[in-house]
Formats: sequence, C-alpha cells, structure tokens
Amino acid sequence: MAEIKLNPRVANYIVEIDWSSVGKDNGPAYRDIVDHYEAGNLILLRKVPLGVDYDLVNRITVPRQEGARELSYKSFLYPKLWRSSQRRLMYGTFGLNVADYWRFRTEVRRLNARIAALTKQIFSSYRFSKEQFSWRFLPTDLGIHPLHIDSFGSDDDLQYVRFFTNLDRQPRVWRVSHRLHEVAERVYRRENWSRHAALPANQFCEVASRICYEDPDPDCHEVSFAQGDVWLCDTRKISHGVVSGHRLMATHFWADPQTMQDPSRRLNQVVSDIHAQHADVDQQAAAM
Repeated sequence: MAEIKLNPRVANYIVEIDWSSVGKDNGPAYRDIVDHYEAGNLILLRKVPLGVDYDLVNRITVPRQEGARELSYKSFLYPKLWRSSQRRLMYGTFGLNVADYWRFRTEVRRLNARIAALTKQIFSSYRFSKEQFSWRFLPTDLGIHPLHIDSFGSDDDLQYVRFFTNLDRQPRVWRVSHRLHEVAERVYRRENWSRHAALPANQFCEVASRICYEDPDPDCHEVSFAQGDVWLCDTRKISHGVVSGHRLMATHFWADPQTMQDPSRRLNQVVSDIHAQHADVDQQAAAM
C-alpha cells in the first residue's frame, strides 16, 4: 500500500480511491476519476486486480545499454534481432532461457491488455488514436529523472492518458510538487512569461519545467508506491520526479481533446487561460 507524506506548502491534489469499492460498470465513479484526472490531480487506485506474476517480473534484469531505460513493449513482443542493440538486449536479459522469455512475453501482452481495458473502461467517452506501453527495468532516481513537467514533443492539441504500475518488490518513490498553473502563479511576472504567450502549450510546459528543474530545494509531497499500486496523472500538469524506483510499466494513450469529459481542461486551453489571467491582472494594475 502506498505511503504518502504531504508537504503543507504544496496543494494536496492526491486522490485515493479503493478500486474494490468502485465495482464494475460504475459510470458515476468513473466520471469522478476522469474529473480528477482532467483537473490535474494525481489519482491512486488501490487494490486493482492485475494478476501480475511478480516473481517472474522481478527476475527480469536488463543490461545497462543505450536505449534500455524505457523500453517499448514491442522490444519484447517483436524483437528486431537483426539489430545488434536488440540482440544484446534480448541475450543480456534472457540468455538462452527461452522458457522464461515466452512466459515474460505472455505477461507483457496480458498486462498491456489489462491496463488498456482499464483505461477504456474509465475513460469511456475518449476517442483514442494511439497507445504506447513502456516497460522499465533499470534503477531510476532524481539524478536521472529530476523534478520536471512533461512535454511530449508535439505541438498538436492532444489529450494524453497515463497509467503507471509499480512492478518491483521495492517501492517506487515519487516527489510531486506544484502543478503547471500553480508554477505560473508563483513565477509568471517574475520570469516575464508574457513573452511566451505565443508558444504552443507543449513548449510552454518546457519553459515551466526548467523552473522546476532549477529549484535547488523545492517543496514536495513524497509518495512511495508499493508493488501493484496503480496511479494515473497528466504529467504535463504536475511537476514530478523519481526519488527511487526499478521495475515499472507506464502507458501513454493519445486522445482527441474534444472527447474529454470537459474539453475546456485540455492543455492548450489551460495554458491559454494562464496567459489570459495574468494579462487581465496586468491590465487591472495599469488602470489603477
């Protein structure tokens, strides 16, 4: 079970939900989860029945090589063995143990399908266009994954749904701090962010991320996710970093923002509202 240490200087946007109390086909409960997600909260789902073979998964150790930190599920399901990096990855992970490889391959397919079904069950109104599953087996800490806000390299108006599942015996520890709009409230005028008003939302997240990264002593909540914990959040709206962690499965689902429960909460609109809010404040100050 996850342990949460709250910092009183950071808004408490962490929502805990016991999945066993939600039940099946519970439309109102799903809508509440989506509402929290779109609002930029971190949702911890307790007691989600995943049926993971944790003994098998925790035997898997990948070699430390370039590109092995965040592996697409396709690396395990459809390895391109004509590439030397893929051959080194597969041999370094499984050696000649073909039985373990086939068992793990089945586990990857099964857990991907379980999380995908859970995503579409909860976000039933969303029209998804693409999905990705990332499997991680190398240790991660703040030196590798410092406090930041995600930007995903596309300036298109898109919604993303992200689920995370700790597969490791040891907790995965996150630090989470101020959300995007709260970072803006704190530094907008100081950093003269009005000059970024024409930037696409994705690039504005990169600007905000630098502020988080450069803070030498940020106020943070700390969450230790236990093995089997499932959590979800829009990482473009929450500053976050990994204190420690090992085996993890993460998703990245692309969706049409017009199919959101509340399309006004899409990132492009959130960033537009941030600029408009501060422009209004400046105009009011100038008029006084």
